[in-house]
Amino acid sequence: MLRADLYVRREAGFSSGGSGGYGEGEMSLFIDPNDKSAHWLLPDNDHVIAEKSDVEDDRNVPAKRIIATVFLVKPRAIESPVTGKLLVTDAGDSKMVEIANNVTDFHIASVNAGELIVIYERNRRLVLTAFDAGSLLKKREQEIQIPQLK
Repeated sequence: MLRADLYVRREAGFSSGGSGGYGEGEMSLFIDPNDKSAHWLLPDNDHVIAEKSDVEDDRNVPAKRIIATVFLVKPRAIESPVTGKLLVTDAGDSKMVEIANNVTDFHIASVNAGELIVIYERNRRLVLTAFDAGSLLKKREQEIQIPQLK
């Protein structure tokens, strides 16, 4: 599976990059070269990918094998702050899991001891969610207690 990241341009629809205009957000198109078919990550034009993070296999750094991608999807809107939903797909885009709704910000995703760890902000709190890195089954979710600054 191949992924093409296309940027939404105000004056000209989708673009794969280049000059002119400015981007409002991003969409991902997944292409299966064997089937000669493609599908969008999102089902409509009303949302864009606000943030994206590829999570690489930490056991084989030189190979840079992507095992999952985390996407923060938000409605296309001018006013701020806008909340969205956090999604994760496996490397082949054969499985997509919704992590959370009402997400304000996405902070980090990494793999540790076979777990995919995702940290994000929801309702002014940090949340850590852990998934099995192979199956993307949710293992746990917990709010992170942040100490007050003095």
